[in-house]
Amino acid sequence: MLIISGIAVFTALGPLIVLMAHGYRYDFDDGNLVVTGTLVIKTEPRGATVELNDTKLNDTPVTKRFLTPDKYEVEITKNGYRTWRKRVNIYERQVTFLPSQNEKISLLLSEARALKTEDNVGDIFAFEDSIFFLNVPGTKIFQTSFDTSVSRVVASSTLALPEARFIDARFGGGGPEFILKSRENYWYVSGDIRYMLPSVTGHQFAGDAGTVLGINSKNDLLRIERTSVSVIANDVLAFKKNGEQIYYLTKLPAGQFALMRTVDGTRSDKVMDIPSFANGSIVLSTDNQVFLLLDRELYEVKDNLAGINSNVDSAYWDIHGHFLLYGNSHETWAYESLANIPNRLLLRSTVQTLSPFYHKGIAYAFLVEGNEIKAVEGDSSGQPNIYSLLTSEVLKKISLNEDGDVLAVLDGQSLKLVLIR
Repeated sequence: MLIISGIAVFTALGPLIVLMAHGYRYDFDDGNLVVTGTLVIKTEPRGATVELNDTKLNDTPVTKRFLTPDKYEVEITKNGYRTWRKRVNIYERQVTFLPSQNEKISLLLSEARALKTEDNVGDIFAFEDSIFFLNVPGTKIFQTSFDTSVSRVVASSTLALPEARFIDARFGGGGPEFILKSRENYWYVSGDIRYMLPSVTGHQFAGDAGTVLGINSKNDLLRIERTSVSVIANDVLAFKKNGEQIYYLTKLPAGQFALMRTVDGTRSDKVMDIPSFANGSIVLSTDNQVFLLLDRELYEVKDNLAGINSNVDSAYWDIHGHFLLYGNSHETWAYESLANIPNRLLLRSTVQTLSPFYHKGIAYAFLVEGNEIKAVEGDSSGQPNIYSLLTSEVLKKISLNEDGDVLAVLDGQSLKLVLIR
């Protein structure tokens, strides 16, 4: 009898078990088998409460199986953190991951927590996980970090640089080097060395310590040292250096425009002909993938010029996220050539924005909009969570550390470090 009963139970339940393994469940209301889907949610930090259509689930990480294909409202809460909400679609025989497979939803603190404040600051420059800042007289440059370590002087002079602003910074063999602009003049600064640069545009560091590249009024690309100036190339309209290679835009004697490449001026090779333009710039990835911005038209250089987008005012290569970030005062986009969705709109604003940037690790874009610092979730579904992190009347510049948890803010003449997650 036991054997017969076991066979009967297995015969009755076996098909049901097989169907459940394939994502089916029995709908007792309709009396039908329904093909279902699965929802997986992970958060950082863990242990957040999840509600699905107002039904409380387990704390994160959560895997909810046998969901009828439909639209669901997801709400994630955790004490001390901002509420995260999203409408998601569940599809039959598919697993829906929030935010995506192998990624976690980064929850932001309900209130940004002040960590450190430096006063009398004229400008800031974030480089790797260091923050450089100028004092208001322009006599000293300090270095601190996002971990709130003690600030130290890395360059100083008795000569004041009024209204000085950072153009670029890097770590050289002898310590950090800086290119500054003070009113109409540009300066090279490192330690106790400070000298005025010639009247050039497009300042960038050259390969050797103490050297700077720039274009003079005759469109010569110059290599500038403290005691000498040499010409690398002629008829240069814009340039960009990465490693030993310099890419530049030029107008050839025959009248056509071209993208050229040289290695510190030893020899120039033509990469390709390009359309004529009035204003142009070059963006290089870390592995020398080339992008051109020509009269607000953005291109990727492949075998030919591949158009990316129009009405673009600025573009740069994000070294942390390894993608091209570009846009104008109202839109910010990310471009990844090999991604499933290469071109993604990260944020759109009806008012002019400042300092937009995107942190790929936590999937948020940050910007100054009016008197607010906003964090906008980088969500291609069109339902981003948007949070107001800080408000002030004199917000000038923001930056974020590599871990995406500490925000540096130039608020008037104060440098503030605030914890956001």
